[in-house]
Amino acid sequence: MSTVTAPQGRTSARPALIAAAGAGVAAAIANIAVLLAGNALIDGGVRVTDGPGSSTYTDLTAGQVGIATLVAALLAGLAWIVIGRFAGARVRVVFLAVTAVALLLSFGGPLGLDIPGSQQLILSVMHVVTAVAVVVALPLRERG
Repeated sequence: MSTVTAPQGRTSARPALIAAAGAGVAAAIANIAVLLAGNALIDGGVRVTDGPGSSTYTDLTAGQVGIATLVAALLAGLAWIVIGRFAGARVRVVFLAVTAVALLLSFGGPLGLDIPGSQQLILSVMHVVTAVAVVVALPLRERG
């Protein structure tokens, strides 16, 4: 019986997306816990503006956090696949660099909102949780 394997350095889409989804679910649970802790510690809870330049604030919900986290993790999974197609065996190194840059750029969201620093910190922690989850999960799926 012969087995067909992908060429060295190539990534297949399905396992990467499964790993990304798993990382997204784990990160979503962790981020909802961060949100709940933030709501307990911050007077008035974690609130965000309704949009850029808006002065209207809305409570951040667990559903919003969960969906945003899962979408971000799935996008990271797609990035892993694309990077794997072009970077080959160096997919881990390139993915880590791209993820680090994306994480730094993502801080512009919470830090750019007109909300108290404590709320910006909670939102930024959620970004870090998501990044750590995908950086850990995606390379693991390549190790077998």
